[in-house]
Amino acid sequence: PSNKTLQDQISAMDISVPAPAVEKAKADKEWTIMVFVNGKNNLEMYALKDMNEMEMVGSSDKVNIVTEIGRIAGYDSSDGDWKTTRRFLVKKDNDTKKVTSPVVQELGVTDMGDYKSVVNFVQWAQANYPAKHYMLIVWNHGAGWIKSRGMEAAKGISYDDQSGNHITTPQMGLMMKAIGKIDVIGTDACLMQMPEVNYEIKDYVDYIVASEETEPGDGYTYNTFLGPLVAKPTMSALEVGKQAVNAYADHYGTQDHTQSLVLASAMNGLIPQVNAFVKAAM
Repeated sequence: PSNKTLQDQISAMDISVPAPAVEKAKADKEWTIMVFVNGKNNLEMYALKDMNEMEMVGSSDKVNIVTEIGRIAGYDSSDGDWKTTRRFLVKKDNDTKKVTSPVVQELGVTDMGDYKSVVNFVQWAQANYPAKHYMLIVWNHGAGWIKSRGMEAAKGISYDDQSGNHITTPQMGLMMKAIGKIDVIGTDACLMQMPEVNYEIKDYVDYIVASEETEPGDGYTYNTFLGPLVAKPTMSALEVGKQAVNAYADHYGTQDHTQSLVLASAMNGLIPQVNAFVKAAM
C-alpha cells in the first residue's frame, strides 16, 4: 500500500510540473537571427546603418532579431556616441537615422575580437530568445584569403581596434564547437567564403552564407533580407540562406559583388579530392 501511495504522489507531482508549458513557449518562435556587430573600427557608421535597416522590419511573434553592437571612439559620433557594447532586441520603427530598439543589456567595454564574446552572445540569445531555428551573423572586417598578408599571417574576422584582437580561422572552429549545432551562419565581412574557413565550422552548421571576394562597407541589406523571413517565418534553413544571398545580390545589382550559400556537409567530400590532387601533383 505504501508503494501505491508513493506512486500516487509521484503522479500528482508530474501533473504540476510546468515543463510542457516551457516547451510550448520555445516552440512558438520559428527563428532567432543573432547578429554580432563589431563596430569597433572604421565600419562603425555602417553598424548603425545596418541596425536601422533591421528596424525597418523588426522582430515579430514568430521571429526574434537580436544584436550585440560594440562602438569605439573616433569614427562615428551619431546616435548618442555611446562607446560600449550593447545587446538589443530589434523592434520595428519608422526612424532610419536613430536606433530606437530597447537596450536589453549594457555590457560595458568588451573585446569583440575574442571568439568567446560571440559564444557568450549566442548562448545568451538562445537562453532568452529561444526558437526552433537559429542563424548567427558575424559582422565586421574579414580577411579570409588576402594574399598580401602572407601565409603566416593570422587570417580571420571581427577585428577589434580597441583590444587589437580578432577571431582567427581556427578560432572560428572553437567558437562553433562551443556554440553547438545551429542552422545557418553568415559572415557579413569580406573574403570569408573559402574551404579553409568552412572546414573549421562544417560540423556545427547546416548552411554557410559568405562572400568569396570583398564586400562593400554597407554589407548585407538587412531590411530586404529579413522582411521576407518575417513575412514567411516557416522558411527552411536552405530558404533563409538563399534569401540572404538574393537580398545581397539584388541590392548590389550591377556593382561587382560575390555572395554564396554552401552546404556545410559537402565539405566532407572535398577533403579526399584535395588530398588525391596533392598526391597526384607531388
